[in-house]
Amino acid sequence: MSDESAVRRAATEILGELPRLLGEGRAAAVAERVREALAQEPEDSTFRIEAVLREHPETRAWMRERLLPVLGERPAFRDYQELPGRSTVPAGEVFACPLCGSRWVRPTLDDRVPPCPEHRMPRVRQGG
Repeated sequence: MSDESAVRRAATEILGELPRLLGEGRAAAVAERVREALAQEPEDSTFRIEAVLREHPETRAWMRERLLPVLGERPAFRDYQELPGRSTVPAGEVFACPLCGSRWVRPTLDDRVPPCPEHRMPRVRQGG
């Protein structure tokens, strides 16, 4: 059985379990989103099903328990976790003074790049 068909089969089975796992209120909204995902092409729906059911610890645990015997030790759900610490990539274009290297980051294209405060020269775009 392929990963896609195993996930789709488990998603169909969990629909009946959602009220018990999540309660009536949350179950209806989740069931609707799972049905929408199941209506898509199999290769597209697997990712959507995983995303919907990953949001709730109860459904995540149910799916993992259901899929582990079928798929083996491979994780059925792939979680994204950010790396620790601050990102070193600036959040915009970098401009620098050609004389002293004074840097300034332009957050959006609408922002005007100010000249170097020390030399009153226009800053030059850095990188590609």
